[in-house]
Amino acid sequence: MTVNKTAPLATELKDKVSVCIVNWNTRDYLYDCIRSLEELNIANLEIIVVDNCSSDESSAMVKKFFPNIRFIQNTVNSGYARGNNQALSYAGGKYILFLNPDTVIPYNIFDKLIEKMESDSSIGVLTCQLRNPDRSIQNFCSGLANIKDEIFLQSGFDKNYPDNLWAGHKKMSFFSCDVESEIEQPPGTFIFTKREVLDRIGGFDENFPIFYNDVDWCARVSKAGWKIIFTPSVYIIHHKSASIKTNFEICLIEEFYMRRNYYKKHYGGFAEYMLSFFAPFPYRGETESGDYIQFKGRKRILVLKTTYDKHFQWFISQVSDRFPDSEIDVVVAKFDDVKNLLGTNRFRRVFPYISDKQYISYFKADKSLRRKLKRCAYDAILFAHPTVDGAGCWNLLFFGSLLSPKLIGAFGIDGRWNFLGPFGLRQIRGLAVYLSAYILLLIGCGIGFLNNLRAR
Repeated sequence: MTVNKTAPLATELKDKVSVCIVNWNTRDYLYDCIRSLEELNIANLEIIVVDNCSSDESSAMVKKFFPNIRFIQNTVNSGYARGNNQALSYAGGKYILFLNPDTVIPYNIFDKLIEKMESDSSIGVLTCQLRNPDRSIQNFCSGLANIKDEIFLQSGFDKNYPDNLWAGHKKMSFFSCDVESEIEQPPGTFIFTKREVLDRIGGFDENFPIFYNDVDWCARVSKAGWKIIFTPSVYIIHHKSASIKTNFEICLIEEFYMRRNYYKKHYGGFAEYMLSFFAPFPYRGETESGDYIQFKGRKRILVLKTTYDKHFQWFISQVSDRFPDSEIDVVVAKFDDVKNLLGTNRFRRVFPYISDKQYISYFKADKSLRRKLKRCAYDAILFAHPTVDGAGCWNLLFFGSLLSPKLIGAFGIDGRWNFLGPFGLRQIRGLAVYLSAYILLLIGCGIGFLNNLRAR
């Protein structure tokens, strides 16, 4: 990648800055990242790279092209948190930048960052604008996770009402990347802080190896009384989730378990109980026993396609193995899937679900489709969900229940089946989750309305 220098290069900063980079199988991105830093030609800019046992020759690349930087080679993948802590133990700068390797620093951003940090002693963390390689701005800001976020996540209201003050709190799609503001959680991609903060609260909690370590750290920063500031006066180039894309399933499972650990740490054991209540499926999956598993003979099955293709293929292979003599129909939410799935010869019929929403809901479905599905009298409704606890899947359970099958089954990305009947306590629990989400939604609307009045 060509590095564009849009600002004059500096030869020395006011104070030394240590850049800590943890790498895992992102050799080419890492090369561009280090090269962009070195081409700034800043004498007191320290670069520390920790490689987490990459298998893509990242280590050889660094040793060949960047022999003068500090390089730490781990023999195992010790995780993002420990890797940053390792780099931090060698860092000698007054200021520390935790930087992902899938980034490019296009000009000397450090003078502005230091100036901003020194302008207000209450600032503990700075983050900047992230841009795609074509220079378009990435929306990235998010709120620190709380129990309200979990209710909206599990009910799907976070997607349905992204502009609501409370429902949209976690993803903050309404956040403006053009205005400087105090935020709750910057992306782990770029965290600029000062030694004073780290000396007081410590580094990253290694109980969060890959995910939520930055969330946990930012929560501790806020509790210690420091501000976290987003400034659009500085930007970098960012390639999104380079390491995660190559190990998506593993990372997704890890993310959901770490989310649980975060709530337990910051909100206590009661929060863990509440998470189990809100989620449609048990934390660790259900034991496969009972009449639901003994489902033999030629049966009619309806499959709901609601997940990405790779996991769906695994799910279908599981369905074929478990119910080999069954006739299988499928409902799809994307028109492109209709032709593709018909061509597999695995499905008897493919029903296109037509809605302006990205999820399947019985009440949002076309009436003619509902009548067709009802007449089919399916023995089982099955679907796959790309999360450990089935976030946002209450809709699918209600969809299945209202078609009155004998069995509802869900296959998670963690490889666990969950089976239940069409009516029972779990559906009642789901109604309680929806009721809670609606109450919180109304409160969020009220607070937003009052804030708008004050702003006028």
